[in-house]
This record gives sequence, C-alpha cells and structure tokens, in this order.
Amino acid sequence: MLDEYMKEIGYSTEQIELIEDSYPLKSYAESTLLYCMKNLVNYLHRNTFDNSDIISITTTIPQIISMSIEEIKIKITEFIDHSISKINIYQMIKEYPYIIEMSIQRIRNKYQIFEELGFTLSSTNNIFIHCPSILNVDPSSIRNHYQFFKDYGYKQDEIHTIFETIPQLFLLSTTKIQKRLEEYSAIGFKKDEIVKITYYLPEGLIIEKEEIMNRLKFMGDYGYQLNDIITIIKSVPMILSDYFTSSLEEKWLVLEEIGFSKDDVVSITKQNPYLLLYSKELLKDNYTHFVKRGFYHKEVLEMIKDTPLLLGFHKNNIDKKLDAYKDFGLFDYIKNHSSCLLYSLNYILKRKKYIKNNEWEDLFLNDVDFHKKYKVTRKQIIGG
Repeated sequence: MLDEYMKEIGYSTEQIELIEDSYPLKSYAESTLLYCMKNLVNYLHRNTFDNSDIISITTTIPQIISMSIEEIKIKITEFIDHSISKINIYQMIKEYPYIIEMSIQRIRNKYQIFEELGFTLSSTNNIFIHCPSILNVDPSSIRNHYQFFKDYGYKQDEIHTIFETIPQLFLLSTTKIQKRLEEYSAIGFKKDEIVKITYYLPEGLIIEKEEIMNRLKFMGDYGYQLNDIITIIKSVPMILSDYFTSSLEEKWLVLEEIGFSKDDVVSITKQNPYLLLYSKELLKDNYTHFVKRGFYHKEVLEMIKDTPLLLGFHKNNIDKKLDAYKDFGLFDYIKNHSSCLLYSLNYILKRKKYIKNNEWEDLFLNDVDFHKKYKVTRKQIIGG
C-alpha cells in the first residue's frame, strides 16, 4: 500500500527502496509509515510544496516521514519568531531540507554568532534565506571568514554588505578567497582598490580568473590599454559585472554612430567611465539634445571630446545654463569652452554683480584670477 501511494506521487522504484531501507524508518510498520506519509504530504501540499519538492525532501532526509507535523512546525515557528516569512522559510526548506532536522538551539546559536559579529537581524535573515546551508556551517568557520576580511582591510559595514550579497562566501575556504584577491593584485590593483572593487561588486570574489581576464580582454580588443581598463574599473567597479560587460559593445556602437572614432570613444570613456554604465538610449538622447539647442553636429562632438562629463549631464541642468549664458551673449564662447558648462550656475550668477564693462567671459575665471582682477574671494562671493 505504501509503495502504491508513493508511486502515485511520482517516486521511482529506486527512490522508494532508498526511503524504505533508511535506518530511521526500518523499525516502523508499513501502515504507520503510510499514515505518516499521507499526513506529511497533505501538510506540505497546503504549504506551497509540490510532489517534486516532497520527493526531493524525503529522499534527502527520509526520517522526516516519521516526524510529527508538530515537530516540523516548531522549526518553522522558530524562523517566524526571527522575522522570516513563511514563504521564505518554505523556500529554505526546499533548497536545504536538513533545516528540518536541526535542533532549535543550533538555529539560535547561528543567530547569536551573526549578532556578535555586528550583523542586523535583517542582514542575517537575508544570508540564511539566500544560502540556508550556512545554518549548518561550523561557528568557528563563520568567525574565521569574518576575521579574514577584517585582517585584509575591509571595514565592518563592507564585510556585512559582501556577505549579505554573496553569502556563499561562507562556504568557500579562506584559502580560495585569498587566491581570488591575489589574482586582482596580479592584474595590477592595489589592496585598497581591491577592497573597493569587491565591496561594490562582491561577485568579483567568486568570478573565476579566466572570466575576469576575458572581460578585460574584451575591452582590450576594442582599443583600451590595460592601464586604461584598470583606471576605469577603479572608478566604476560595476563595469566588471556581466550585466554591464555584455552591453559594452552596444554602448561603443552607439557612440560611433553619433560620430566618434574608436580612439575618441576610448578617450571620452577613460575620462568619464560612468558613460559605460548609461543606456545607449540615454547616450544618444543627451547628445541629440545639444544639437536641438542650436549646436552643430561637429561642434557637439568637439565639446564632448573636450568635456566628456557633459554627455552624462541631465538635460534640464544643461538647459538652465545655456539659457543663462545665452543672455550674456556667451553662446559662441561655450562652443569653444565647453568645460564652463560644468560650473555651478548658482555660483556663476553670484559672480555676475562683480563683473565690469560687460566682460562676461570673466564669469569663468578661476578663483585666483577672479580675485586678482576683482578683489573678491570665493568665500565672499558665496556669502553674497
């Protein structure tokens, strides 16, 4: 009867034999096991588990069949008491059924360890939800992993962010993590730069060296020198992520379509690496906006080559400055001095009252030269 019932659920003959031959269940009568099995299946079905989930759980820990539903509920209640939702708890069990056979004290001890290391309850829960097998990791190993990052030079909040983002790091040996860090060092990054990169992009600690080199080579093939690539990664570590790496080609292509040469693309993205994070639509739209404001195509290309930051500026910001400078008759001046569009408009307008003889180009003098000519300091200008 038990065999027939299990076959209806979807167990194979081998899986049925595996369960029936397991040591904890051998002492039970078939009728008792059938009763327990039906209770378990009904309970799990009511709580998001399908037949494939049930088969996976019972073949992993056959003894769950002989457990009372109340025993299972006690474990679930423990996680609920720690503010994990039922949906997340059930998902944890599906992924790591051994949770069911853990003692309550073992679960509480794990929470205590993470609390001692400064993790918030929310962060700890996120770690368990995304990698429930950590609940079975030895406490000394958790502490050693934390201390490893601290000794390397990471701050506490950086360590918390890294482990919450990539909790699987607790399952890797510190020797393997050390090897990953050494690979970044071999590429040419300094220790503080490695800390910055892996803090902003924790997945960098689990990316294989070959994958990292492939991503660097991809940029090298386009025309970037290794030093250029390293500089860009230092500024925007996210560029190493697969999401952004996979979209680089379309960013380069749209910049070429606008009218930049490959050398221009390399140059402007070296100076403003954040351009590589923008969508191709935004890049094209920001460029087109300058043309709509009255600049010729070639003029915009030269302006952006001189001041790559402009391609990332919000259109409203640019409009306010162009409108103001047009009133001063400086529209043509801006074409050849595009960096003036980076200045704070509020500060430039405060300089206005000091200008004599309508020499409006003086609005953009550096602070030293402005002081020499008008005898007023930056502090005095800001103070009004």
